[in-house]
Amino acid sequence: MSVEHIRVDVAPKMKILHLVDGLRVGGAEKLIVTFAQELRRYPHELTIVSLQRNEPVMRTAVETAGARVIPLHSKRLINPQRFGQLWQLVRRERFAVIHTHLTAANILGGVVGRLTGTPVVTTLHNTKLISQEHFYHGRLENYVLTHLTDQVIGVGWQVAAVHQARLGLDNLIILPNAVALRPPLAAAERNRVRAALVDDPAAVILLAVGRLRPQKGFLDLLTAFAQVSRHCPQARLLIAGKGEQEAELAAEIAALNLEKQVRLLGLRHDIPDLLDACDIYVSAAHWEGLPVSMLEAMAAARPCVVTAVGDVPQVMDDTTGVVLPPQRPDLLAQALQQLIGAPEQWPVLGQAARQKVAASFSADVWTENLLSLYQQLAADRRRSVNPR
Repeated sequence: MSVEHIRVDVAPKMKILHLVDGLRVGGAEKLIVTFAQELRRYPHELTIVSLQRNEPVMRTAVETAGARVIPLHSKRLINPQRFGQLWQLVRRERFAVIHTHLTAANILGGVVGRLTGTPVVTTLHNTKLISQEHFYHGRLENYVLTHLTDQVIGVGWQVAAVHQARLGLDNLIILPNAVALRPPLAAAERNRVRAALVDDPAAVILLAVGRLRPQKGFLDLLTAFAQVSRHCPQARLLIAGKGEQEAELAAEIAALNLEKQVRLLGLRHDIPDLLDACDIYVSAAHWEGLPVSMLEAMAAARPCVVTAVGDVPQVMDDTTGVVLPPQRPDLLAQALQQLIGAPEQWPVLGQAARQKVAASFSADVWTENLLSLYQQLAADRRRSVNPR
């Protein structure tokens, strides 16, 4: 079920709690930032509790938007002191709703919500849950999702279908990820950013964004780019992100003699500027939900070459980019070479991508739908506590 048809009046002021494993750099965390920024147009109050650690830039972003951030950090899922602090906070503040993101938050938020009588919304951000690799955490999260959560959201159609089949949820709806549209960089600023990234003003810049982990398929991307570089020496590949594969990727870049053509940019907080500066967005992911970075690239009017994983095929097609099977670096190389050789297609594909985001994945409509859902759940809870 989609949420486009459940809108109700969102005028009454609400106190909203978002609970997340940590304000780090990822799709779930970017959505929280987007929600905080969009919420400035409404009278509601947003509190964000992070359970592990924060990137200072991410915390600053949500606080600048007017949200309150409360760190309740612990490396252990079951921490009685932290659990007591969270429970007391929810009892004291009387939030209209708790919205949870990622494993620890999903588990703790569901339990605290049930104990305090607060409606709980959980967003599932991917087709795979990291908790399922852990016997104890996986079963805990499954129990909370099926017994303690009032509303489960899938960020895309495939995400919803996978978890519906796995858990048999009867409270799952689809609310696709969304991004805000922003004006492009001025030409002079775009040139400045490009000059800081590559050594050749005529270079064709490919940009990949994501945590450096096997899921994202960066080794496949390097294999493909080695072939691309032989045929298109003007091509440059930039990879923005950090993670456990950083040393492995650096070694592979050296082994392929790509040190002059490929840069690992590390963790970046200027992704919109990087997207404006690049020519083509690329992803070789092995599995995904509905990647926010791809939507950001589309919003920046960049042609995309991506793998057909998760909900990517529901959004991307040949009018906005190129979609390929995953784990096929040979096909990825061919597609990149063809697109690099057809620069007249870049603005055509890019503008179609931006229009698609504006029509179907805009942050303002997404926020309205979330607020409508929150108010509906809060009203249902009030009626159940005080029936006439």
